[in-house]
Amino acid sequence: MSIELIYNNDPNSPQFGKLDISFTDGNKLQTAVLMSLFSYKRASIEETEGGPRYGYWADPKLGSKLWLLKRSKLLAETPAIAKRYIEESLQWLIDDGIAAKVIVQTELDMINISELNAQITIVKNNGEDVDFKFNNLWKALK
Repeated sequence: MSIELIYNNDPNSPQFGKLDISFTDGNKLQTAVLMSLFSYKRASIEETEGGPRYGYWADPKLGSKLWLLKRSKLLAETPAIAKRYIEESLQWLIDDGIAAKVIVQTELDMINISELNAQITIVKNNGEDVDFKFNNLWKALK
């Protein structure tokens, strides 16, 4: 038995945009992706403008810098910044031979401009695609 992280993607749920933990024999890749995205990666002094740098000091590669977006507004350039942070946080999947490729697409929701959506495709070494969709990723970050 293991701990599994689940991202609630149902916009009709009161828990929409939240992470939930369950004990299952679940999807290890999903848990690895969620841990990579929603754990705070250590930022430089310049990136935090002298504020808290967070992150796990023993492993500077762990996590993502998506948390830095908490301080910003949702602007036209935000999807590109989020894409870069997501790609950086999942690079270890390629480096460790778990995936052949990671494809990330981010966009502002055209109907509700205050939403940032992300689509991630992990291409495994056997050619299998595993897709992750994050509706309103912006809400999960705030």
